[in-house]
Amino acid sequence: MPVPGPGRLKPGERLAATGDPAATLLVRFAGRRLLDRDGNQLAELAADGRWYTSDGTVTHGLTQARRPRDADTIERDAAWLGEAVHIIRRLAERQQHLTSDDVWAQVKTKPSESRMMGNAFARAQHARVVTRTSDHQPSRRRENHGREILIWQSLRFGQQTL
Repeated sequence: MPVPGPGRLKPGERLAATGDPAATLLVRFAGRRLLDRDGNQLAELAADGRWYTSDGTVTHGLTQARRPRDADTIERDAAWLGEAVHIIRRLAERQQHLTSDDVWAQVKTKPSESRMMGNAFARAQHARVVTRTSDHQPSRRRENHGREILIWQSLRFGQQTL
């Protein structure tokens, strides 16, 4: 059943909040997480007061999904995320500063959405591998058309394991 959106509700019909846990829900609140009716996380409220999707993207609301992700896509994306975080760790041991361009240059596969790179850096930051800086530089990747990208500082520079 699609989530009602503008123009999909019948006249006089509206969405309503409920305190009844047995009610048929479109979304469910679980602490700071927003879940769909099957229990899949749609978004999470972060300490900065913004909502983030499971891939680390800031979200401003909900809309009907374009296409559901199948089990194969979820598995491939999870493998990609593990690979990207591993690359970030390795780069952080060898470089004082790094960018997403550095990771893209070494990653062997592509995720279903390139925005997942933000999630990889968020995981690395949570693991105290890197930290954000306020500095940016133009991207070297052709598809970014020279847009500014964030420079991350390594918290592991010079600590490589032998």
